[in-house]
Amino acid sequence: MAAEGLQARAAQENAAATDGDYGCGIVRQHASRAAETTSGAPGFVHPGPAGGGDNRPQIAGSAGPPSAEAVARIDDNERIMKLERELWRTEERLRARSRELAATIEMLRSAQDRLAANDDRLQHANDRLRHANEAVHSLNEELAAVNAAFQSQIRELSELRDDMVNFFESTQIGMVLLDRHLCIRRFTPAITKEINLLEIDCGRPLAHLSHNFGYDRLVEAAADVLEKQTPFEKVIRSKRGVWYNLHIMPYRTTGGEVSGVVLSFVDITELKLYNEELLKLSYALEQSPSLVMITDVKGTVEYVNPTFVETTGFTSLDIRGRRLESLSNWSLADDSYHAVLCTLQAGKVWKGELESVRIDGTYYRESAKLVPITDNDGRTIHYLKLSEDITGLRHAEQMLQKNEMLSAMGQLAAGIAHEIRNPLTSLKGFTKLIASGVAKDSYTDIMMNELSRIELIVGELLVLAKPQVLDFAYKEADVILRDVVMLLESQAHLNNVEILCNFEEHLPPIRCVENQIKQVFINMIKNGIEAMPAGGRISIRAELGADRYLHVRFSDNGPGIPESKLARLGQPFFTTKEKGTGLGLTVCYKIMDNHQGAIRFESEVGRGTRVTVSLPVHD
Repeated sequence: MAAEGLQARAAQENAAATDGDYGCGIVRQHASRAAETTSGAPGFVHPGPAGGGDNRPQIAGSAGPPSAEAVARIDDNERIMKLERELWRTEERLRARSRELAATIEMLRSAQDRLAANDDRLQHANDRLRHANEAVHSLNEELAAVNAAFQSQIRELSELRDDMVNFFESTQIGMVLLDRHLCIRRFTPAITKEINLLEIDCGRPLAHLSHNFGYDRLVEAAADVLEKQTPFEKVIRSKRGVWYNLHIMPYRTTGGEVSGVVLSFVDITELKLYNEELLKLSYALEQSPSLVMITDVKGTVEYVNPTFVETTGFTSLDIRGRRLESLSNWSLADDSYHAVLCTLQAGKVWKGELESVRIDGTYYRESAKLVPITDNDGRTIHYLKLSEDITGLRHAEQMLQKNEMLSAMGQLAAGIAHEIRNPLTSLKGFTKLIASGVAKDSYTDIMMNELSRIELIVGELLVLAKPQVLDFAYKEADVILRDVVMLLESQAHLNNVEILCNFEEHLPPIRCVENQIKQVFINMIKNGIEAMPAGGRISIRAELGADRYLHVRFSDNGPGIPESKLARLGQPFFTTKEKGTGLGLTVCYKIMDNHQGAIRFESEVGRGTRVTVSLPVHD
């Protein structure tokens, strides 16, 4: 910057010197014109030679004194010449000054070159400093990152230490850390229930401390693990009755060096009790006389007990993975397999009889119960099938039924003989009278009545014995009841009996054989009318029960039936009426069996009888 200032100043002085030369030239021009003027003018005197005589100008051609104008011109010339001399001297000085300035400029240029070189060196130095600064900044960033990593590791180590402290203080697992000399390094509070430990015991040998375990080789086991560097595990019991799973492992550093052992004591008392319960259940399943099968929710068999294997001949491997549906003849069951599966999926229990297959292809009858197995959240996770082989029982029942049938047939034959003998005796007597020639019209009427009685008995016997084709259809129960009441209303009026009806609205239809159900209802109402010869009241109530059965109740206020006779109602030829055959109720029971219904009698002597007819309602 200083060199540039000096150069500018030198340029200004140079310009001034040039301006001085120009001024001197102008003065000379004026002086020359003035000389020409005076020389051309009369009376002008040129100056004399320089350096001697009178330097005053002389007027040519005149001997007298010069005029004032001439004198003025002479003075002007003198001044001009003086100025010219001064200008010349000034010009000389300016030239000298210009030379000095040129030299100075050269010096400045040299200095500027040196400054430029220094500036380049400074620039290089500055670049090196900048690079060094960048390197220092990068190093600072690396140091900051390393410091942050160290701080993070310190925080992680601090958190890990806090976690370890909290774990040791809060864990329910008893733990003891021993060093190489089997001295206490650290322990958890949970172990103080069994080993008498305090904080001041850290550093003491384990052998010097007492404990409540029934296992006396605790120290020896720890020493053996430390020597062989192999884990040790054993189930031990304390004197308090608590069971522990003892686990001893080598304590290794991050470098893999064994610096001690770790003893852990896990309380497994509850688990052991659960295991014992599971063992009991397992033994019960394995030794159960019932057939036990467990399937998944899709019906795939996962387990069968030995009783199932013994009954069916299948092995566990044979049956595992098979479908429950393929092991029974569901077409002969009370419900279809799909209906049973829907029942189980709804969380309900299914009971019924099944015809299942053995390994040889033969079938056996079983009474089965299928139960959904749920977890703690109520979700069905398995199905359990419990069943019993009732093939022998069914054979025994069939034999019993045959025996009962033979017995019933004997009783029936005796009843038939008794019931038919009386009208036959009458017929035989009247026939002899007619044959002897004694004939009256009354004899014929009596004989016709006896024959009608025999026909009635034989007809009711045919209902019991002959298998009839049942044409089931859905019918309205209230309509059937009203038809029956309308049919018997005239007979009720003749016997002074009032029939009161109370039917629930919107009763569902029942699947039945209409004529047979009418026969049952007619029999119930006729029995009530005949039980009240002096008149009375019969109430008929029909309603749908919660069990999905239609209940029709016939109540009268007759004399009632003794309890000793209630149990015999429905037996062939047993009747409480004077003119009854004892087959009407038997036929009604047969009809209700065919309809999967029931008849129930309730009676109290002197207050009346109530008969409930129950019929299933099909959705």
